Amino acid sequence: MTNKFFNVKTEKGTRITLSTDAKFGDYEVLYQKWAWGGIDAESLIFVTKDIAHISENELTEDVKNSPLVKDKSKSLTYKQGDEFTFVNFNFEVCNHEVSFKKQDYEPREKTLAQEMAFRNFDIFGDIHGHSCALIELLDKLGYKVNDEGFYKHPFRMAIFVGDFIDRGPRQKAVIDIVKPMVENGAALAVMGNHEFNAISYHTLHPATGEPLRSHSDNHKKQHQAFLDEFTNDVELKETIDWFKTLPLFLELSSIRVIHACWNDKAIASIQSKLDSRNRLDDAFLIAANEKGSVEFEAVETLLKGLELRLPAGYSFKDSYGQPRHDIRIKWWQTEDRSYRELAIVPKSNKSDMPIDVAPIDDLGDFQYSDNSKLVFFGHYWFQGQPKRLKRNVACLDYSVAKNGALTAYRWSGSDLEIHDRCFIQVN
Repeated sequence: MTNKFFNVKTEKGTRITLSTDAKFGDYEVLYQKWAWGGIDAESLIFVTKDIAHISENELTEDVKNSPLVKDKSKSLTYKQGDEFTFVNFNFEVCNHEVSFKKQDYEPREKTLAQEMAFRNFDIFGDIHGHSCALIELLDKLGYKVNDEGFYKHPFRMAIFVGDFIDRGPRQKAVIDIVKPMVENGAALAVMGNHEFNAISYHTLHPATGEPLRSHSDNHKKQHQAFLDEFTNDVELKETIDWFKTLPLFLELSSIRVIHACWNDKAIASIQSKLDSRNRLDDAFLIAANEKGSVEFEAVETLLKGLELRLPAGYSFKDSYGQPRHDIRIKWWQTEDRSYRELAIVPKSNKSDMPIDVAPIDDLGDFQYSDNSKLVFFGHYWFQGQPKRLKRNVACLDYSVAKNGALTAYRWSGSDLEIHDRCFIQVN
């Protein structure tokens, strides 16, 4: 079925039934909360009737001749897709009496996937307080500050994979850019492990009065850049409260977005504990800070990555210089079997790892199928020229906080696989 969409100005929250021509019959048109393409959310009308058999020229003339159209001189724009035609009618509907019915309408609550259908997305990797790179990349991709003061693209939407904070020099500036975009429908975002850690660092356990994430020297060192910028208690609370609104993952109609690892088993273990938008509550947060709990294990996997224990006597140092006995693995690269091949650690640290011992015989639980949706994530500090990991897997973290590049992927709704040419970077 091919659906056609058109844009006319109408009142928010109303339902209109149009009868303009017998060959079209009645269109049922509904106000939508979210915009598709370049249409403003306040003026989006969705034609639910299938009119694929009508040519674009016939559709144009029918609308221009409609008694509902005030300005008949403005042109139409089209965007073709594999399963839909996007039609942007730049017309204003007359408010005077014409032959159409209008009644109060309370829009049904839609799933996020339904709201985001037919959108084109730019997915941004880890930012870590590098606001100048973020501004440069937004500008490069065509996002501009609108009259309301936030960045917005006329035809696309941004998605952020999390890790807005820590390490970098301008963390508040990053939040001041991303937060209004998300709150005003110009972007979506998921929670990174640094946002989860920040929430836990600044949240007290209701029973003990102790912070969920201890204020040890190591934890404070990791979080110090954030603490140095957010010295105002009100701004700090507002920022932490906003972090709590971020979902752990996004499951959209054609793509998935998560910070570190898409793992069906981990997601299934906590799905019933999350809300309809995959967000955690206070009870989940407390449980997720208790080692050994289902919530803890799931968050460790989804926001930090899958880990395997190294054999006795083997270890490596992480980016903070701390010894580690577990390795994060390439959960998308299941054809490899040795520790050295599967490990996501700096090359210089791999020499101490056993090369010939297979970690497990069956990596079935870890596999991300070639037939699954496209999945985008960050977290892993890749370097160099970005490229896809599989036809449906892409990492967008290319180490902007370590003299690398801030990276985004420009995805269009008709793309069924990931293309290297669609990665965009700024140093």
